[in-house]
Amino acid sequence: MFGPETANASDHAGAVSFGDARLLLFPVRSLCGVFVWTTSVAVLSRYARDLTAVGIKGFPVIPPAPGTSKTSASNWGAISAGDKAVLEEYCFTHHVEGDDATRLIAEWLAEYALPATDEYAHFRTELQRRLVVLSEDEFRDFTQFATEVVTRVHLDAETKTVMSGQLWTEEMLPAETLLYAPLHFTKGRPKNDKKPSGKEIATALRKMSPDRLQLGGDETVGPRQARAFLESLGVEESVVAHVENIVAHISFKGGNHEQAFRSPELDVVQDADRLDALGAIGIARAFAYGGHKGRELYNPAIPPNLNMTKEEYKRSAAPTINHFYEKLLLLKDRMNTATGRAMAERRHLFMETYLEEFYREWEGEE
Repeated sequence: MFGPETANASDHAGAVSFGDARLLLFPVRSLCGVFVWTTSVAVLSRYARDLTAVGIKGFPVIPPAPGTSKTSASNWGAISAGDKAVLEEYCFTHHVEGDDATRLIAEWLAEYALPATDEYAHFRTELQRRLVVLSEDEFRDFTQFATEVVTRVHLDAETKTVMSGQLWTEEMLPAETLLYAPLHFTKGRPKNDKKPSGKEIATALRKMSPDRLQLGGDETVGPRQARAFLESLGVEESVVAHVENIVAHISFKGGNHEQAFRSPELDVVQDADRLDALGAIGIARAFAYGGHKGRELYNPAIPPNLNMTKEEYKRSAAPTINHFYEKLLLLKDRMNTATGRAMAERRHLFMETYLEEFYREWEGEE
């Protein structure tokens, strides 16, 4: 997606660029039901303008702006208690004039702004019932004062008091907030004649992208959670740091990854983790995961990639059989302990036998 790791990376600069994410729908707690999605005329107008800029047509007409303490709703009966809708601790009366337009917008967003997969069926239905349009001032106030604020602390292992400078808060958008961001595709810049068009790049992105794409994820959460748990038990710092390193380095990271941290304890835990990926159970796990992700069983036209970087390995959506060569069959020679190597050898042979039988049946041989 972001270009190959090559000395000529500049050939691909700017081929795909991400615009800033912009707020469209903001969840607010409701007396009726758990929450409603709120928005405003200005936010919807900006969204309609951005859609037009990228050539997307058909967005419904924007509803008229409600007055102070009034709201238009896609389904007033679903969000109201009597003649009032209560959001957080504030009461709103019905702005009937905007309901029809709000309903059409809710239906459009449910169809085009949410994934069409089964796990989003409930949210597509609820969005059509629980969208409200607020005045600009009231929408601003909710987005400013109704976010999730979490207090974080780092305790001193000896005194159990907050370390100096280690008390802070993190402000987060509520779950189910809906944002949108433009993606721009332009021609690459290679010096040869093979310059894919923006449309070709966009098509390639759709084919290779996973169901979900997370940008800016934090892989340190697990190790930090392990640290916080052990510190809460009063475990000494040397042990805490050791376990934190084990959690950070246990996972398989792809063919080209060099492990920077080593210890006998990590060797044992890592061997146990890798043994679970081998043998009959390992085969079952591989196909269960591949089926869950909708991956091909096998495709002779897509060879295994044995030289993936850590990032390429995490993004790979190759057929499940490729996973045997890209990870499973590599584990035997990466075991750390004598016992682990002995157990891995037997399970490795079983997988090789399985693959031989798989290819015979694939080719129709008896």
